[in-house]
Amino acid sequence: MLRMASQLPNVARDQPHFHPNGLRRELLVRRTNYRYDAPVTGGSTDEQGDAERLRHAVNRLARLMRQQDDGDLGATSIAALATVRKRGPLTLGELAAHERVSPPTMTKVVEKLESRGFVTRHVDPHDRRVARVSVTASGTRHVERARARRAAWLATRLGRLEAQQLAQLDSAIELLEAIIDEPESQTEPARIAG
Repeated sequence: MLRMASQLPNVARDQPHFHPNGLRRELLVRRTNYRYDAPVTGGSTDEQGDAERLRHAVNRLARLMRQQDDGDLGATSIAALATVRKRGPLTLGELAAHERVSPPTMTKVVEKLESRGFVTRHVDPHDRRVARVSVTASGTRHVERARARRAAWLATRLGRLEAQQLAQLDSAIELLEAIIDEPESQTEPARIAG
């Protein structure tokens, strides 16, 4: 269950729901306003430690890869641009839902992308009340350059690994894909209105 930050109890060592990372979790909740309210005791200490190490490693890798981008678009804008490129013309609502941001946030993102000539908006021929967002040639080039820079950076890092490490990485990638591909109903609770 997700709870609004204002609904969360204070974390204290003498309370039964105390978690060693409680303070970090509270800070994360304040920043995101939502958290998954799963029992902290679900799973072994080893599993919890592995989950924390994985979360930390994935976040650091994602941050390092984002740092390879030039310009000041930001992660949300780049992700939205890549989604429009991959999925074709989308309405603002469809794009917001896919990127899991609010429609007003997506409107601002699309306005920024449109001002740079990376996307265009056009009226849906079947419903003139609806505007669809499409990627431009300039937007496609931007996405491809960003992906090429990230891939080159990562390939350089992978080139430093030994053959055995690369084999381990291949197995780890399969595990990550299995985690990612798990049906959302099992991995993500629905947000509650607040």
